[in-house]
This record gives sequence, structure tokens and C-alpha cells, in this order.
Amino acid sequence: MRLRILSLLIFSVASVFSLHESDAGVTDWHKPLVGIPLTHSISTSPRFHRIFDHKGTESRVFVATKRNTLASLDPILGTIAWRHVFDEDEHIVHVQAHRELIVSLSGSGTSKLRAHEARTGFLLWETPLHDSFPARLSEPGNTYSDLMFTLDGEDDIIVLSNSRSVRRLDHSNGNVKWEWTPTDQTSLNLHSRIVASRTAIHVIAFAKSFASYTLHVTTIDPLNGKEINTYHIPSSIQNGISHIVIIDRIDNPYIAWAEKGSIKSYDFVTGHITSAKEKNYAEIIDIGLGQQGLFVGIQDNGAAHIFSVGRGQSQGPIKIWEFADSATTPGVSPSIYTGGLDKEGRGYISRVFYSLALQSTNLHLFSPHGAEGKGMVTGFTFPFDTNSHGVIDHVALDVAHPQEYRFISRVVLTTSTGAVQLWQQDSLQWTREESLSEIKAIEFVDLPEKKILHSNVGEAFAQKLQRQVAELQNLPSYIIHFGTRFLTGKYETVSSPSDPNAPVSLYRDTFGFHKLLVLLTSTGKAFGVDTSRGRIVWDRILGISDARGSSLSHPRLLVSKSVWDDSAYPELLVIARDLHKDAIIMNRLDALTGKLIQRSRELQPLTADIYFLPDQNKTILVVDENLKIHIYPNNRATRSAFSDLAPRLHFSLRRGAPSRERIDGFRIDISSLGSHSPTVHRVWSFAPPPSESVQYVVKPPRDPAASFGKALADRSTLYKYLNPHVICVVTKNTDRSHGSVYLIDSVTGATLYQATVSSSRGLQATLIENWLVYTYFSDETNAKGQRIVSVELYEGSTRNEKTSSPDSSSFVYDNVRVTPYQQSFLFPHSVNAVGMTTTKYGISAKDFIVANDKSQIQTFSRRLLDPRRHKNKPSAADAEELLTPYDPVVGDDPRHVLSHSSEVAGIRHIITSPALLESTSLVFAYGLDLFFTRVAPSGTFDVLSVTFNKLQLVLTVLGLAVAILVTRPIVQRQQLRQRWYT
Repeated sequence: MRLRILSLLIFSVASVFSLHESDAGVTDWHKPLVGIPLTHSISTSPRFHRIFDHKGTESRVFVATKRNTLASLDPILGTIAWRHVFDEDEHIVHVQAHRELIVSLSGSGTSKLRAHEARTGFLLWETPLHDSFPARLSEPGNTYSDLMFTLDGEDDIIVLSNSRSVRRLDHSNGNVKWEWTPTDQTSLNLHSRIVASRTAIHVIAFAKSFASYTLHVTTIDPLNGKEINTYHIPSSIQNGISHIVIIDRIDNPYIAWAEKGSIKSYDFVTGHITSAKEKNYAEIIDIGLGQQGLFVGIQDNGAAHIFSVGRGQSQGPIKIWEFADSATTPGVSPSIYTGGLDKEGRGYISRVFYSLALQSTNLHLFSPHGAEGKGMVTGFTFPFDTNSHGVIDHVALDVAHPQEYRFISRVVLTTSTGAVQLWQQDSLQWTREESLSEIKAIEFVDLPEKKILHSNVGEAFAQKLQRQVAELQNLPSYIIHFGTRFLTGKYETVSSPSDPNAPVSLYRDTFGFHKLLVLLTSTGKAFGVDTSRGRIVWDRILGISDARGSSLSHPRLLVSKSVWDDSAYPELLVIARDLHKDAIIMNRLDALTGKLIQRSRELQPLTADIYFLPDQNKTILVVDENLKIHIYPNNRATRSAFSDLAPRLHFSLRRGAPSRERIDGFRIDISSLGSHSPTVHRVWSFAPPPSESVQYVVKPPRDPAASFGKALADRSTLYKYLNPHVICVVTKNTDRSHGSVYLIDSVTGATLYQATVSSSRGLQATLIENWLVYTYFSDETNAKGQRIVSVELYEGSTRNEKTSSPDSSSFVYDNVRVTPYQQSFLFPHSVNAVGMTTTKYGISAKDFIVANDKSQIQTFSRRLLDPRRHKNKPSAADAEELLTPYDPVVGDDPRHVLSHSSEVAGIRHIITSPALLESTSLVFAYGLDLFFTRVAPSGTFDVLSVTFNKLQLVLTVLGLAVAILVTRPIVQRQQLRQRWYT
């Protein structure tokens, strides 16, 4: 019992060492994100919405994003008012806001319907419409679903899901009042839209013919869902559902479409089809003003006309305005048309385009009711930075009309780089860089010292002497500052808060906590982020970012020069595949500023992998798809270094089709060293069983090992298996019912450890030194839940048996004589990402870090997950080794939570980096959100406590010195007197 209490006390002390409530927001930062907004459909694109309730009127910007997040943004500050993150496979397909409600349709086959309070985001109810099944994607991007509110005053919800059924649900609780399904389930009609009046609901379907679509309508009674009648609308639509507009006027709904150069509309009340007078229309655009009867028609030459349906005495489509100079013109980007409302619910249409000649973005705003109902256009230009944010993908519009002939517009822009901006007229209010939710490559960059940064590495002696003489003016202030700091003890501490208003400084702090995070996102935009406060220092678009997306794929970041390589300015290599050129390009960047040092250089043929040669110059080795080696830079010195190191070089590649991928190991063909492009030959191959496919490969960090073994109570030793060439291969069964993990020696191809588990959710694994930890959700009927498996590898089959040395070649390892110790633990939450702490010299203990499904980052001591913990009664030897009895459950202790009270959502990766202090590891978690902190697994043993009293120590030393000076003569006189009298 005493041993158990002692062990619990040890774990508690370890937790207290690293986590303090006072550190929240001081030693860490959290950047919440929502993701890049969906802009391909008007049903999910960003929009303004005014909330009218007893609390007053409030505007919000609602967004549905690629990260399956529904969020509300404050249009004044740009902050997140609220957000809800859906499951990873639950894509949002439709969002509709109405008064104080916002309703979303999501999931495979549009299987879930949710209602939230628009102001607070509180989930009112959730209704499953049917089991999940694949959506009927007969047309790309179309899920054949629709969502609307009834117009009979009850505000109930009418939902069409996956073209199969229409339901009416009570808006207050989500209960289904009735359901309608087509009587002929084998029909080829694709039900796609719904439009309602006070007396009927019309379900619009597309009937596919040989060369076009024909409209088919089913009319339903809104009270009981009974089918009233069905009929066809004579039509021939070439472009499908994306080129129809629903005019959902309360008393008289219409549908409009483009057909053979003409714009037509159908009146659901009278049954009449009417055509516009004008011709040569290529398409029509739904701008979200169906209740106002407005849409935009685009002619063959690109000219844009505004149409109204149901206006005045005429019931057909009438052209009410033409945007001047809107036809396609060289030097002018394609225009984006969108609709918006003012506080009174009046509609407006905007045209946004970029002029290359003026180097500015233009907005033209049309008000149909302006100029006493005749309509009028106002406009302005605003300085949108296309070099930093790419091109504009989408525009959401909001308008204020304070005075006659005066209109104030606010627009929310979504750009090709994932930025979300709000402009009020020509003034930028805020920017959100949402591409940070899709990071594809990342590197920690160490910063130089301040004195190095402020000096010029190549300056001559005279220049250096002149600079140092000029700096003498700072000597008095330095002496005063040093004296004050020495006497008061006000030194920088590990928990010193940083000033959020201070400018970002790109130099290293005392403890090495201040670094630069370089991030490369899926949109081709690179960022430099300051680790002290999370602020963006620089950003740059790499490649081309336009409406088609980024031209770069599969990017990699490599630190080619660091401050530890006698270089004052660190440099980065960005290597990626250019989809436009079908080539591999390489850019060299200044890591501190993001400036291009060397512009894009094409590498041919396509690259299979890239490595650094382990020499002082960090020579780049590129392995192409033909298994040939290319050296960059290619000169006599690099070729000589490569020839010297070639016999010891080895690497592994993932090859083969995705479903039958394998891991191949290669060595340099020595006989080809004299050629321009040396070749390699395969020495081993690892292919998982036919029923498995490779998911990912984990390579351990280059973390130094401070100890080569573990001393036991009987004075024997377990020697760690410290093979730096071990890789972890994680596979998945084709039916997604099982997963496997393999430890493989990447030099010999020998399998050191293998485990197969029952899990449909995949495995998360991490590896450092001789310690492997993997976690999975067990699907076993009698033991469902999250498992954490801890595995340690030791040399030999018995204690004191040493079969290899950490600095010897991998070919001398006896791979058969490796003993794994493993133990499984239960964890109360699902795990989304895992990581390990790393320190400068590897002396501090290792902590296991997880991101759980509660949006928390947690850390657990290696001692807690020690696989040698056994179920027997603890002995004195166990107490000496600090081994506690095995407990199958890893407790949910709040002291283990690194993220404190922050909701860190959607984390998918955790990386760490050592600080200059051996005790401290820097931790960065990213996915949807970004979170940075630092931990000290063994406590901050290498720094003084913040409570250390420097002044008291100085006074004590001075007092002792004075006492010595005073007592020394007295003692000397006494000694002299004793000599005289003895």
C-alpha cells in the first residue's frame, strides 16, 4: 500500500513540474480557425445574416468550410462568435439561415439535419434523416438536396435529401411531420430543388435525355405531404442544375433557366412559360435574391444583365439593368456577381473584378430601388493585394442605406489562398488566414543571436571597428541596466510573459524558446510564424494560386542553412511538384523574411525523394523516379563528398500503386559513381500482406540518447536497442477492420516488431529511441474503447546482453536478438494525433503527447506507460526502480492537460523541437487550430525558480564578506596573543 501511494505521489509531482495554471496564455498560445470556406455552391458559400430577436439586431457572417466546420464570424472584429466542428467524414452540403435559426444538412447522402441558435450557436436539435449512404453524384458537385423554410407562418423546415425523399420538420424540435418519397424508386428523375408557395410545395427534378435535361415537377400538399400531381415543363437545359434559378416569391414562385441562348421562366401558378426578349445568353447566375425575383444573365461575350421575374404587370423575365463594360476584356479578370440585402430586406447586386491596367479591384453596386425606383449604380476601387492573397474566389455582400443616393457596402472576400477578408467600402477591416488549417509541410527554424543579426558577417575590419565605436554610446545605459538587474535579480525567466504589443524580433532569446515556424499550406502559401506569440511575420505565395487552386502539390520543406552552420541567416528549400509544368521545382528562401534567394528551378525527371548528404555543406541528393541520383549543387567538392560517403549511404522509398504500395530499401551502386547520374540498387523490399495497404511511415527524430541502458535493482542492465535506422510502417486492412504496425530496419529490411489489431478507425503511432507507442480504437465486442500500447525494445534475450553499439553500422545488428516489452492501457477518449517530447541532449525524460476528441492536448510521463509495470504485488526492487503496479486505465487527470481550458479543435499532427534548455521541449499541434506550448517533463532543473531571491543572496554574501573583514584582524590578534603567552 505504501509503494502504491509513493508511486502515485511520483506521478503527481511529475505532472506539477510541467503544468501550471498561471502559465496559460503566457507560455502558450492558441489560434482558433474555421477552415477555408466552401464557395463552389450558393447553398454553402459565406453569407451575411441579420438576427432579429428580443435582444435587438445583430449581423453575423455564416461560413461552412472544407474542414467540416459551421461557424459564425463577428463582422466587426473578424473573431469567431461560435463554431461547430462536425465529424471528419461529415461534409456540409447545405446551410440555410432564417430569422434566429441556422439549419445545416450534412453527412454522406445528406443524412443529418441540425438546427442551431443563430446568435449563440446552441444546438437546438439534431435529426437523422436516414442511414448514411453515398450521395447520388450524377453531376459533379451536386448532392441533389435542398433546404427551405415554409411560408405559411409556422417557419417549419422542408428538406430534400439525396434526391430520395422530402420531409417537413417542426422548426422547434426537429420532429418529422410528414415524408414524401417518389412512388417510382427506379425512375431516372433526379429530384434536385424545392420551391414553395403558401398552398403547395413543388419538387423539381431533372429528367436526363440524350443531349440535355428536361424539368419534371411534383406538387405536394404542404399540410400532409400527399402528392397532388406531376407534370413536365417543356425545356431543354444543357448545363444541369447549376444553371437554374428558383424565384421563391411568397404568392407566386417561378423557375428560370437558360435554354439555347434564351432566358425562360415558368410560373407555377399560371403554368405559363415566358421568354426574355434579349438573346445570346450563355448562362444565368443565382445570386441569392430569389425572394426579390432577381438574377444575372451572362451573354456569350461576357456582358452581364440583371433580370427580374414577377415584377410589375409582366410575369416573365425582364432585363432591368446592364453593367457597363462587363463584356470580356483583356486585362480585366472575370467578374464575380453576388447579391445582398440591407436592414429593410431590399436587394442589391454587386460586380467585383480586377483591372490589370489600374492595378486595383473594382466594385460596382446596383440598387434596383435607387433613383426613385429607376435603379442606380455606385462604385469604388479598393486595394486588394493579389500578390499576397491570390485571386478572389467568392464575394458576400451586405449594404447599408443611410441616406438617399448613398450606399455603404461591406463585402467578405474569400481568396484562392484561403484568406477571408472584410472590406467596408475601400477600407480593409480584418483578414483571417484560414489556409493555416490545411498545413502540408512545416519546419522549426532556430533564430540567430541579436548581436549576430545586427552585425554584417562580411564586413571588413575597418567597418567592424567603426560600428563598435558607434555602439559605445550605449555603454552607460548598459552599465545601469546590468547593475539594476544584478542587484534586483530581475532576469528573464522561463515564464516571462511577452508583450503582445511589442514588434516581432527575429533573434533568439536566452533559453531558446523563441523560434520561427515556417508553414506551407495546401493553397501554395508559405507563412513565417513567431513562436512567442503566434503572429505572422511574413507570408509568400509559391507557385501560382488562382481559381483552379495552387499549382504546387506534395510540398517539402528543408532547412538548408541554420544558425548552427556558421550562417547568420537561416535558409529554406521548398520542393514541390508543379502541376502546370508537370515538373519538380525548387525554391530557396530566406527563412527570416520569406524573400526568394533563388527562384524556381526545375528538376527533371520527376523526383521520388530528397535527402541531405551528411556533410558540412548539406549537399542535396535527389532521387528521381528512374532511381538515379542528382547532386545539388553539382561541383567538384560535392561530388567528392558524395563519393566518400556513398558506401555508407542507404535510403528507403514507398513504391507501387496506392493499394499495393511497398517499402523498398536501396544503396548506391558504387560502380556508377563516375557517371553524371549515379544509380542505386535495391537491397530489400517490404510488402505488407495483400489485404493491407500502407497508410504512412514514421521516422524517429534525431534525438540524442543520454543513456544506453536501464539499470535495474539487482545491478543488472537492460541495454536499449538504439538503432537510428528503424522506421515504423502503419498499414490498414482493405475492409478497414484491422490495422497493423511494423518496425523495420531501413538498412537491412528486417522486421523487428509486428502487431495487428482490430480497429476500423486506423492507428496513430510515434517512435523515439527504443520506445514505440501506438494507439487505436478497439472494435472487439467485449473490450471496445481506445487503447494505448507502449513498446520498448532491448538488445539480446536476457539482461546484461549487449549485441550492438549505437554508433556501429546497422549491418552488424543481430535483429533476431531483440526483446520487446509491451503493455496495453485503456484511455477514456479517442485520440486524433500523437507525439513525443524531444530535448537538446536527451537527458530529460520523454513524455507522450496526445490530442483527444475533447479538443484537448494531454501529456503523459513515460514512467506511467512503462511496459515493465507488472500485475504482481510490488517488491522492494520495484520501489527502487520506481515501478508501480500495472493499472490498465490511464486516468483523465486535468493536470495532464497542456491546453488548459482552450478548445483546440481538429488537431491532426503534433511536432516537437528542443529548446536551448535541456529541461524544455517546444510543442506545436496543428490541424484545424494551431496550438503552441512548452513542457518540462523532468522539471526545470537547469534554471532557477522564479521565487529565487537574488537580492537576498547578494546581501548575504556581502554581509559575510564584511563579517570576514571585521573579524579577521580580531582573530589574528588573538592568535598572536596566544603565541606570546604560550
